[in-house]
Amino acid sequence: MLAWTDHDPTSTVEAAKPIQEMIPGSKLTVIENAGHWPQWEQVDAFNKVLIDFFVNQ
Repeated sequence: MLAWTDHDPTSTVEAAKPIQEMIPGSKLTVIENAGHWPQWEQVDAFNKVLIDFFVNQ
């Protein structure tokens, strides 16, 4: 799982796509309206991404 954000000043969503291609079977999830710290900026969305990932493994 790659959890990315749409407003991270250090990396763009486009930068995640080559990384995703290098990891077979990976999934890219973009947390919207968050920068570099989605676990604090979008707590509910971040937790949902993690919970959904673990539940579906």
